[in-house]
Parts: sequence; structure tokens; C-alpha cells
Amino acid sequence: MLNGYDVIGDIHGCADRLEALLSRLGYEKNGGVWRHPDRMVIFLGDYIDRGPQILETLKIVRNMREAGSAECLMGNHEFNAVCWNTSDPDHPGQYLRSHNEKHTAQHAATLEQLAGCYQPWIQWMRTLPLWLELGDLGGDGNRLHMVHACWSPEAMRALLNGECGGEAMLTGRKDAPRLTEAGYLRAGRDKASCEYQAVDVLLKGPEIPLPENTVFQDKDGNERDRIRVRWWLGMGETCRDMALMGEEDIAALPEDARPEPGIWEAIPVEYPTFFGHYWRSPGEGIRLYAPSVACLDFSAVKGGPLVAYRWNRGDSALRDDRFVWVGRDADATARSKRIFFP
Repeated sequence: MLNGYDVIGDIHGCADRLEALLSRLGYEKNGGVWRHPDRMVIFLGDYIDRGPQILETLKIVRNMREAGSAECLMGNHEFNAVCWNTSDPDHPGQYLRSHNEKHTAQHAATLEQLAGCYQPWIQWMRTLPLWLELGDLGGDGNRLHMVHACWSPEAMRALLNGECGGEAMLTGRKDAPRLTEAGYLRAGRDKASCEYQAVDVLLKGPEIPLPENTVFQDKDGNERDRIRVRWWLGMGETCRDMALMGEEDIAALPEDARPEPGIWEAIPVEYPTFFGHYWRSPGEGIRLYAPSVACLDFSAVKGGPLVAYRWNRGDSALRDDRFVWVGRDADATARSKRIFFP
């Protein structure tokens, strides 16, 4: 009997820490697969790019999925990788994601580490669902929602029902759908398309513009005039109040920057919802954002912890004491007793 889910955030090629976290959660490696007798992992996406152990990470995640001990979602980095490798039929010799200097740099670690086995992994990434809806194991009809960046029913309906252009862009189970080939073509090349905007919200999160002539430099040195927002909340007094970014990026926003009145309306959160993507800062505390909202990306590849949330059979709500994490150097962290386990 399945007695719980362990939801894990962005890994970005940090396989050693992933194995340390799985071990800490009570999983054991048998026959090359990490398993638990009565629990299952849900991976929230972003397995590739940036980190030093991308191939190892992909093997762990894929093997667990194939053995039925995990389900894994698509992150924006996997989506970008597929688009990087998908030819643009309207522009011969070009791809859905351009091979410009910026995109090449973002994908460089993956290209280098998957040399010789790159294309098979791209085909595997195509099979990843955009979101996952699960029963909460309590038998009372409630659900658990999993997505890489934003649980947006509006974006989901647009893709599921063909509301964008008359053709459904998804295939597979309704509670775990993946993009069709037509879906990749529409969502990957035309930024003005309904499909592009829907996938962008699900995998990168909704954004609002900053006030006119207001910009900030993000953690990577890029100049930006838009911010990702805390999508489960409504309007805030300042842009800092609404921003869903790491502490460093929020601090870079002008203190007096105020959003345009009425520019944003909260997306209601009906059930416990898990996501990653947003590069939370460990300094802000590993805790819930809201009673039904858990973000599990704490910038592991940049030195933060790799974080999981334990959902147990019979749970009716999210709790701060259900987070589990390991630090960057798992062995050193264990020796210094800085690994937290509730």
C-alpha cells in the first residue's frame, strides 16, 4: 500500500545530493534503482543544466520512473532542451529555441556531459508531463497538485480543450498530460501564441511589468523590466510585496516601485500545491509560502539545500515540519549535523 509521497524540487545535475536526500528519506538502492517499500517520489522538473552530474541525475530519475517508484514532471529546462533540438519548419536550418550565445551558455553543461547520448535523453524528455494531479491517499476525495512553476487552471484548459487554436496540444492521461509534437511547435516558436503563453505560465510562472522606466539586474546579471509574482496572492502595495524571486533579486528591486493598479488577480489554490523553479533563498527559511502552497526550489546548484516535502497518508494539510533537506556537501553536512530531518 502506498503510504506517502516525497516531493523533490529542482536538482540541476546535483546527483550526489539527490542520493543523499533519497537515503535520508528512507529509500534504498537495489538493482540500480532507488526504492521505498511504501512511498513514491514526485520530481518537479529541472534535472539538467548548470550542475556537474547531469547524466547521473537523469539516470536516477528515469530509472525510478520506469520502476514505478517515482513520477517526474517537465521543468522549463527540459522544455527548452526539447525546443533547442526541434527544427523550426518555417525557418529551415533554425530551431524552436535559437542557438544564440545566451541559450548556448545556459545549455552548455548538458551538451558537454551528455555527449554521445544526448538525443536519446531529449526523446525521453518529450515524454514528461506538464503537471500531475494525485489523490491525497486519505480517501476523502481531496487532491494534490504538482507543477514546475504555476498551477494555472486557465492555462491547462487552453491546452487540454484546444481553446488556443482548435486542436488539443496535449496527449496522455488528463491528470498527467504531455505535449504533442504540434504542441511543441506551437508553444516553442511563437511567443504571441496562446500555446506559448500557457506553457510559459505553467513552467516559468506568470509575470507582471515593472513601472515604466524601472529595471533591475537579476542574480545572473541580466537586466529585467518584469517580475514573477506570488500567483496565489492578489495585489500587493509594492512590487517587492508581489515578487516571487530569491532574496537577492527582490532586494535589487527599487523599494518604491509600485505595480499598476489591478494588473494582477490571484489564482485560487483549491488543494495542496507543490512546485519548484523560483530559486528561493535558504536565508528566508525552509517553510511554506502559504497554508496550501509549498515551493521546493532552494537553489541547490548554487549552494543551497536540496529539499523534499513528505506527504503522508492521512494528512489533511501542509505543515512546516514536513520539509526534509540535505546541504551541498552531503558527507560534510552529515558530519556537522546540519542535515534537518523532522
